[in-house]
Amino acid sequence: MRLRHKDGASSFEETYKKRFTVSGGDIDAALTQANQAGFDSGDTNYKAEVDWGYAKQTLSFSNDKTHSASGYSGTSLPSSDTGRNWLAADIPGRLANWGSTGWGTGVLGSSRAHGPVTSDVYAGAWGPSDDASIEVLPVVGASGSGTEYVIELSFKTDDFTDAAALHKDALSVAEQNGWLYKGDILKTDLILDRY
Repeated sequence: MRLRHKDGASSFEETYKKRFTVSGGDIDAALTQANQAGFDSGDTNYKAEVDWGYAKQTLSFSNDKTHSASGYSGTSLPSSDTGRNWLAADIPGRLANWGSTGWGTGVLGSSRAHGPVTSDVYAGAWGPSDDASIEVLPVVGASGSGTEYVIELSFKTDDFTDAAALHKDALSVAEQNGWLYKGDILKTDLILDRY
């Protein structure tokens, strides 16, 4: 679960996400696993996407909700208790009862905030994607002090062929300029580990 406040936004974004590993590029197998877990194309409450890093792919289903940001300026966030209460009040039924009645709500009640983390995002377009961006994410260093930066290029497209071409092009441009980290970083895991 994530609570996000974008600068100037009139609402907080609440995101509830479930991920499935894509092994060996077999998206169909990941979709079958997701379908067995109750996620299918008929469910309009969740948005599906494939996150494609350096070598790994992850199938994600997200349910996005909002909460008024009235009284909050810039990127300010509520207290941990308030944010947790908002997320609990809006938790989707599937997550609330994942595995057993009240499971998700119980886990959320005993959770803690990780962050806050502030990033800068620069929007643009690249090739067939008119929804591309570069995000600069400063995180606490692995030692617990200092700052490390994760810079992520993202683009969205509905077509696998376009996505594959953009992925290849992005890797090539980053490699040619010495920018490429030859590994996969899942920002959520990084934030959970560091904060």
